[in-house]
Amino acid sequence: MKPLKTLVLIIVLSLYGCGNNDDNSNNPLDETNLLDKWEISGEGTDNIMSLEAICCGFIEFLDDNNTYDLSGTYNTYVNTTLTGGGNFTIDLENNVLTYTTENNNTYTREFSVIHNTLEFWYFDNEDRRQWTTYERVLE
Repeated sequence: MKPLKTLVLIIVLSLYGCGNNDDNSNNPLDETNLLDKWEISGEGTDNIMSLEAICCGFIEFLDDNNTYDLSGTYNTYVNTTLTGGGNFTIDLENNVLTYTTENNNTYTREFSVIHNTLEFWYFDNEDRRQWTTYERVLE
């Protein structure tokens, strides 16, 4: 009788360990906190914010078909009109986003996400820090 109980226990434990784990909880893009829609809220150079009126610009980051990498797609909008898009890849070690536009132009930006604020920046040819901030669209 003891061998039968052992066999049943082995089968139960084997079935328990073979559960479905397709909940995308291993998606490394989730760690970036970037996948969402964002509305532009500010731009500037170094520590000076631009006085130019900013309105109605959005960027949305989406996962691609491979949920186990650090790549995805993005779309840009003015109000609700799609104005562009392309692909992006994240370097998590350096918090760098590299994106390619529909015209195959490639750009690199450092980024940070703190709570519901996303900031991108890069240094121009004169070593000035160019930055843009976005606020998460909460629907």
